[in-house]
Formats: sequence, structure tokens, C-alpha cells
Amino acid sequence: MTAVSDVRPTHSFAANHASGNRYTVQHGDTLSGIAQRFGVSLAALEAANPQIANPNLIYPGESLNIPDGGSVAPTPPPGHGGPASQFSVSENGVRMIEGFEGYSATAYPDPGTGGAPWTIGYGHTGGVSPGETITRAQAEAYLRQDLSSAENAVRNNVHVPLTQNQFDALVSLTYNVGANGYSSLLATLNRGDYAGAQRMFGDYVHAGGHVLQGLVNRRAQEAALFGSTAPSGSTSAPAPAPAPSPSGSHAYTVQTGDTLSAIAQRHGVSLSALEAANPQIGNPNYIYPGETIHLPGDSHDSGSGYTVRRGDTLSGIASLHGVSLAALEAANPQIRNPNLIYVGQVIHVP
Repeated sequence: MTAVSDVRPTHSFAANHASGNRYTVQHGDTLSGIAQRFGVSLAALEAANPQIANPNLIYPGESLNIPDGGSVAPTPPPGHGGPASQFSVSENGVRMIEGFEGYSATAYPDPGTGGAPWTIGYGHTGGVSPGETITRAQAEAYLRQDLSSAENAVRNNVHVPLTQNQFDALVSLTYNVGANGYSSLLATLNRGDYAGAQRMFGDYVHAGGHVLQGLVNRRAQEAALFGSTAPSGSTSAPAPAPAPSPSGSHAYTVQTGDTLSAIAQRHGVSLSALEAANPQIGNPNYIYPGETIHLPGDSHDSGSGYTVRRGDTLSGIASLHGVSLAALEAANPQIRNPNLIYVGQVIHVP
């Protein structure tokens, strides 16, 4: 992907009866990322755009045809929240990351290891060798490409609403520590604990087994940008309440040092049964002291359970099962926001 402009184009959608919508490419976009955001296959997107000779080369300002069936909501206004899938890193976010990384025309060793991975430009590490040099334009192009991967990681891993600033802060963190480098923070955030997630930025300040002051400073700025409140402006939300206990089950309060597998073994139930009884636990590897979990019994809920799939809405699930939305909401008091459900969540159908 080649960057050709320093100005971020806005999303552009226009009716196109032959091929659905049209989309204007933005800085950091890749064809695969656009396909994912619009919910279409990469092959379908390529077929709808035969003018693209090289799928790996698209540029800001280029207009693409989006096949029928593809749709995406516009990016929320500044200060407002929305799904992570609706965001791209802002120009302010890009400049912030450039400031954190600093520009280097010559490859330099990792400050934590004194060697690999070697870095060049604005924090680019892919295939960099000692002694390599680069121009500022090449550094900018590498950064845009690298940020695209970080953006997609945040879109895929965050299941609660974000503001633009929160998205930018998470992209910066991801670019620095990797998509899998802050799983505890993600687990906390996906429970709706924004303040807890903000505090945890400070956990990721080590390199080569040492605390680096540069990382301490960076995490502090990222945390300040992220903030401690949910996009609505309310204070950080508590962890979602567990689903109602099935008949014959009882509750257990997590203690310091507990793991889900150990709790299952201690109470004579399988780990899979314990996970199934606690759909509110987004990541089985992360439970916290004071959390309430259900120990499955022999009997089951009246009614049935439905596992949320990609694209589902609560009203759509209600319609699918022939129940009213009000009845479905009443049967699922653990859902605090009817507009926010996530893939893999188990919904009780009355």
C-alpha cells in the first residue's frame, strides 16, 4: 500500500445499483481490511473492482465498489462511542504514535535486548537488518501498513463501545506490544471496566526484563487519552452480572489464586460444563477475586439458550424465536445494554 496524501479522506458512500455501495480508501486501509469491515469476502471485493491490478496496492482517495450485501455504519462523531469495527486510527493518533516511536533513518537494536528485533523508521521491525537505511517517505509508508494490522487487531478483540480517542490509544498500545501483548487489559475492558483497563496501561512498561522510562511515559499518555469512562460519559461500568443461576446450581465467589479449571476440579464438574454455565466470562483464562460464577447442577433452565453469532441483534434474535423483545430482555437481566451483545454470549430464550 502506498500513501499519497497527508490528508485523511472521509468515508464516502454512494448508491450503485450494479455493485452496492462505493467506498473511498483511507490512509492505513488494505483490501482485506476493507472486506472485513464491510462483511464481504476478499474475493468478492476483488471481483467487484477489476480496475485494481494489484490487490496489495491501493491508495487514499481511490474509489472502490462494495458488492451487494456489504454495509458498515459510519464512524461515530468525535466524543461518541460505537463498535470498534467502525473506527480507523485518526490523524492525531498517527502523529502521536510517530512521536512515541521517533523517526530513525538507520536501523537500531531493540532497547531491551540490545539486538533483535531491529527497528527502523517509525518503529517498523519487519525484515529489518543491521545497517539498513530508509527515507522518511518510506518510513511513513511502512507505518501506515503496520498500523493497519494494529487497527484490525483492536477491531477484532474489543467487544465494547469505544470513542475515537480510546481506539487510538489501543492502536498505539497494540503497535508497541503486539496484538496478544495485553490480554489482561482486554479482558478487563471487555467486561465493561473502562477505569480498570485505563489503570492497566501501566502494566506494560517492561522490555528485556527491565522497566523502561520511555515506556512508562508512553503508557501514561496512552492511558490519559483512553480515559476512565465509557463512551456514554458515565463512570466505568462494573463487570456484567452473571446470568440467572439455573435451577439446581449454586454460586461461588472467586478467591485469590483461583483458576476456572481448579474450581471445576474442586467441585467435581467438567471445565466445559463450568464454562457453559458462565457465558458472561469472556476469557476463561481471566477470572478475578470477588467475581461470582455459577456451579452447574443437574437440572436446567426452563426455556432454551441461544449462542450469539456475528451480526446478531437482540431484536433479531427475538424475531427469530417468535418472542417479544421485551420478553427477551426480561429473561436476560445480565444484559445491561440491549444494543450491546457479543459473539459467543448465551441468550436465554423464554
